[in-house]
Amino acid sequence: MNEQVSSKFRCSYLISAILVMIMHCSGGIVGDGQGLLSKIAYLICKTGVPAVAWFIFMSAYFVYRGRAHLTNNEFKDLIVRKLRNLMLPYITWNTIGLIWYICIYNTLIGSNLFLPLNGKTLVKAYLPFQSANGGLWTMALLFILALFSPVIFKICKAKCSIVCIVAIEIIIIIFSKTASSILYWVPVYMLGAYVGIHYYDVFEKIIGGNENHISGGVNWGSLFSVLLYIFAVVITNTIAQYFPRIAVEGILRFISPILFMQIMRYVKAPKYVNWYIKNGSFFIYVSHGMLIDVIGVIVRCLFLNKGLLVPYICVIIIISLMELSFLMLMKKLSTHKLAWIFTGGR
Repeated sequence: MNEQVSSKFRCSYLISAILVMIMHCSGGIVGDGQGLLSKIAYLICKTGVPAVAWFIFMSAYFVYRGRAHLTNNEFKDLIVRKLRNLMLPYITWNTIGLIWYICIYNTLIGSNLFLPLNGKTLVKAYLPFQSANGGLWTMALLFILALFSPVIFKICKAKCSIVCIVAIEIIIIIFSKTASSILYWVPVYMLGAYVGIHYYDVFEKIIGGNENHISGGVNWGSLFSVLLYIFAVVITNTIAQYFPRIAVEGILRFISPILFMQIMRYVKAPKYVNWYIKNGSFFIYVSHGMLIDVIGVIVRCLFLNKGLLVPYICVIIIISLMELSFLMLMKKLSTHKLAWIFTGGR
C-alpha cells in the first residue's frame, strides 16, 4: 500500500469518528423530527449512521487484505495481535469510564447506573456490550469476529461468496431487532474481508485516485460525493417512516463503504500523517460519549424546548472544542508508551 492511500485511510477514520460524535451529540436533544429545525437536526444526526459500518468494514479489510491462505499459526498470531492491540485500551478506557460515571456522572446528573460500587458492578463495567464506556462495544465485536476468522476466511475466499454475504444481510435485515447484536454487523465485516481478499488492489487504486480533479476552482467529484452521501441519508430516513428503521438503516450501513469510498477518492491526502490524524480518531471515538452525557444535560437545562437545532449545534461545538483541547494536552504529555496504553497503536 502506498503512502498516499495509507494517509487517506487514516483520514477516513478521523472523519468517521467525527461523524459518530456528531450523531451521538443528539442524545436527549434532537426529538422525533417534527418541525423544520428538528428535521434538519435529525438529518445532521443521521449522517453518522454509516460511519461505524465504515470502521468495521475497514477493520476486516486490513485483517484479510491480500491473504491467499490462513494457516493455524497465522490464525493464532491474528488472535494474539488482536488481543494485544484491543485489550489494553479496552481496560484503560473502561476504567476511565467507570471512574467518570461514579465521580462525575452520578453526582452531577443523579444517575445510579453503576452504584452501589461492589464486585458485581466492577465485573459488569468490563463486560462486552455492557461496559462502562459504551463506545468500546466495537472493540469487543472485532475481537469476537477475529475468533471466527478461519470460518469467515473460508467463506469469503470464494469469489461467489458475495452472494452469500448479501443473502446474510437480507436475512438479518428482516429479522434483526437491534443494531447492538453481533450478527447485525457480520455482513459488513464479511464484505470488508471479501474486498480485502479479492479486490484490495482495485479498491486502493480507487481510493488513491482523482483527488486533484478540480475544474474552475471547484472539486466537483468531492461535491458530488458529499451530496450522494447526504442523499442516501435523507432517502433512507424518508423510507424509514414507512418501514422498520432498523431494517432501513441496515441497508444504509451495508452500502456505506461505497459512500465512504466515493468521498475518499477526492479527499486530498496530507503530506504526512501527523499526531492528530494518527491518534485523534480513536481518542475521539472512545471519549466523546462521556463528555456528551454531561454537556448534553447542561445544554438541555439551558434550552428547555426539546428538538431544536440550536442546542444540538451548541453541543457539537462544545464537545468538538473539548476534544481538541484534550488532544492538544495529550499530545504535549504523550510518550509512545502512553499513547499505546490509550490507543493500542490504532
